[in-house]
Amino acid sequence: MNKIAFDPGHYKGANRVGDYCEGDTMLLFGHALKRAYNIFLTRETGDNLTLKQRAVKAKDCDTLISLHTNWPAEATGIIVFYSVQRPEDKAIAEKIGRELSRATGLQFRRAVTRSFKSDPGTDYYGIIRESVEQGIKHMFIVEHGSHLEFAADTEAKIRACVEAYGRLFDMGARYYIVGNCDMPVVRKGSKGDAVKVLQQKLNEAGFNCGVADGIFGAKTNKAARAYQKVCGLVQDGIVGAKTWAALLNVHVVTLDPAVLKASLVSGVAGNLVKIFPNFINANFFSGSKTIGWLASGGRILSERDNHRKWMGLYDKPKGTFVVHKNGSVSVGWRTDKDMDDMRGNIQFCCQGFNLLPLDLKKEGFSASEVGRACNAVTIGYDGSRAVIAVQRGASAAVSARTMQKLGCKSAIRLDSGGSANLFVDRKGIFKTSRTLTNVIYW
Repeated sequence: MNKIAFDPGHYKGANRVGDYCEGDTMLLFGHALKRAYNIFLTRETGDNLTLKQRAVKAKDCDTLISLHTNWPAEATGIIVFYSVQRPEDKAIAEKIGRELSRATGLQFRRAVTRSFKSDPGTDYYGIIRESVEQGIKHMFIVEHGSHLEFAADTEAKIRACVEAYGRLFDMGARYYIVGNCDMPVVRKGSKGDAVKVLQQKLNEAGFNCGVADGIFGAKTNKAARAYQKVCGLVQDGIVGAKTWAALLNVHVVTLDPAVLKASLVSGVAGNLVKIFPNFINANFFSGSKTIGWLASGGRILSERDNHRKWMGLYDKPKGTFVVHKNGSVSVGWRTDKDMDDMRGNIQFCCQGFNLLPLDLKKEGFSASEVGRACNAVTIGYDGSRAVIAVQRGASAAVSARTMQKLGCKSAIRLDSGGSANLFVDRKGIFKTSRTLTNVIYW
């Protein structure tokens, strides 16, 4: 199954029970799926579309899933309907039901077809009939529990279902660039709005230009050259496409946290990409030793106790990203004792320093040591997806603001500067010649 679409059932105001409305909630559910995976929705508003209109919209997709909850109140649990014309879809329907049950804690009742009693060969539900007519290969109606079941902790259930669908259909990672490089070349002597933007961005990055007055003078020239040096660019003070890209662009990967993995390695990026087509560097390291907690597939690869003498930082809390074995994600300060206590429940984890909130002193770091402006690698969580962001010339404070703008309420910064790497589909977006001891891959 390649291209998938979701059909938020009904329309605005449909099937209201108390404070719960199926039509409105399923639209919120659909939008959560779209934000997470950039998938196609048959409806994005409260409009009451016909079943044929919905199927026609999805006709270029291989799979269509119609999102619903059930009534009456005793119609509890998850039910997945598939077409009587497609008996081979039963296995997929059962897989969907089991995964949603595992994610939400609701009972999976059955995967089943429904036809007319007078015509057993014809599907009862119109959206299934219309989808078959349009040639959609796989069509399912999913009842995600009863209205009352889904009304309890709705936000958490939507998040759990979104993550479950990501795992089911391997919707995987999405790479994109946030920014705007449609900016003119500016240099010493230039004036105008573009220079003002440059000055604002350089000041934000910690390269002091003074007042952003739109005049490219000696102070702005000095700051631009210093920024170019940090980014590994030609230090000529001429702000063209590459310098604008460094200042304005953030390279982003969003993905289901469940697909995150880590590995201890020893090699440069150009060799590692032969093994890991998609990866970033992870924890800090000293010599050939990875520092801090790193775990993958439920197995601890490294822990702080192995490096208790490193910079005297043992027992200080560290910014930590954890995917637990039940699929939940926690990001924030964790001591070595915290990590040891949860050892048996860690599916994946990595450590750097915390960004939201940012308090390097609490972790035993200094701004000049790890918080300086450099090529920065960060990982955060937006409530449903892991968010990886890599940008040039970003201080810890800039990294924190970046992750907030990307919708993250929690995030950590990983080893950065000369260790910063990002490879997507074997393409080196950021790459260095430094020998790495650990990576995160997907």
